[in-house]
Amino acid sequence: MENNSFKNEVLLNGKISELLISLGGRIDMAGFIYAKEAIKYILAHRCKKGKLIKVVYQNIADNHNTSAGNVDKGLSHFFRCICDNTREDEINRVIGLPIYNKYDYLSAGQFLAILVEKLSADFLYYDDEWYLVSELD
Repeated sequence: MENNSFKNEVLLNGKISELLISLGGRIDMAGFIYAKEAIKYILAHRCKKGKLIKVVYQNIADNHNTSAGNVDKGLSHFFRCICDNTREDEINRVIGLPIYNKYDYLSAGQFLAILVEKLSADFLYYDDEWYLVSELD
């Protein structure tokens, strides 16, 4: 089996962007970039337990010369805007489960966990390489 890790990572980036945009996410927000990086990081390190969100936010902050608190605020604002501007049934359609309602906002961490779970069915990170699950023997 030939691994096309770079191609698979490009496909993953596209799939993450597609999911975020279909939820109503705006690409001009810092939270969009932070969400993409957080999803990829969580997918790649999903075996690790503990304070994963704090590790993820700090990693993103280091990449963007900001603080983990600012990353948290950016992600929270990004996902709050999705909740405020996208219809409830559309969010549930994209997520694939009827779990969101307009009276009970999902937190940034909950949104990230749901999106990671959705993507983990298609992508696997192992030994510093990205794989498409459908291509595994």
